[in-house]
Order: sequence, then C-alpha cells, then structure tokens
Amino acid sequence: MVLINEKIYVEDFGECKGIGRCGTCLVEVHGLGASANAMERNEKATLAKCAVKNKNLRLACQIMINNALHNASIKIVEERENVEDL
Repeated sequence: MVLINEKIYVEDFGECKGIGRCGTCLVEVHGLGASANAMERNEKATLAKCAVKNKNLRLACQIMINNALHNASIKIVEERENVEDL
C-alpha cells in the first residue's frame, strides 16, 4: 500500500493507513509466493465485511514487499462497489 501511495496517487486509497480494517486498498493479485498468501485476522475479517469472495483480492496494506512478490502482478481495484463480481 505504501509503495502504491508513493508511486501512484489513487484517491481514497488506504484510508486506515495500513491497519487492514477499511478495505479501501483492495488489489487483485496473481502469482504471489507462498509466504505472501497467508492472511492475518484483520484482513480476513475486512474482506468478509466487504463481501469479497475472490481469493485473488487482497488488501494492499497487508502484502509485505519482499521476494514473494517476484513475478507477481498487482492491479488496483477501483470499483469497490462490485467486488463480488471480480
């Protein structure tokens, strides 16, 4: 989330500043290494609250920048109202 905020301005992105509770930093991720696939409790609860069912949708604030991101693709989800369709 911090990297996205530093390099690309997305309005209202990451409103909770990385706590994993607001759901405003939703991204679609493909190709994450195994160590980056684990979700913490806040992320699971927030995704459930936002009705996210797609396993490729994650909170950017909960994805750490490390070798597990090598060759991964990350797309910012801009239409949060229809996340169940993604």
